[in-house]
This record gives sequence, structure tokens and C-alpha cells, in this order.
Amino acid sequence: MALANGVPSIYFTYDSRTVEFAETYQIPRFDVFSGDRFRLEDYWDQSLFDKYNDAWYRTYGEMRRFLDENHVDHKMVDTKENLPDSVRRVA
Repeated sequence: MALANGVPSIYFTYDSRTVEFAETYQIPRFDVFSGDRFRLEDYWDQSLFDKYNDAWYRTYGEMRRFLDENHVDHKMVDTKENLPDSVRRVA
């Protein structure tokens, strides 16, 4: 929810579904069963969120093309356009 509103966030993964979701969108994540100690400082690196922004942009474009190819009405914009950074960067 936070990422959808432009707030940098970390996923605490606890099963294969949350891991797969976080991997797909390159969301910074911490495995709660890893036995490692969580340190917020390890996640302050903006490049972690740059990976997420790139993945979101890429998967958004893939979904739009899929809907277009299958003649499904939608309101998604073409990612080939030069979108303003405020739209392209989510976190």
C-alpha cells in the first residue's frame, strides 16, 4: 500500500508468495525466517528503490501491451512516451 502511494517501503517476506511478488517488482525485502537481525540502515540505499522503480515501469508496460494485444479496454498509458519523472518514479 505504501509503495502505491509513493512511500519507500520494505517487504517482510514470510512465504513463497510474498517472496515471488517482491522479486517480480524488485521490492527491497527481508526474510523474517532467515535468522538474520533486521537493520533498517541496510535499506537506506536509494539504489534498492531504483531497482523497484525500473521493475514497476517495465511490468506496467508489459501489462499494457498484454491488454492491448488481447483487446481488453483499459486506462493504462503508453510507457514508450516520455513520462515525467514524478509518474515514472514511484518510490
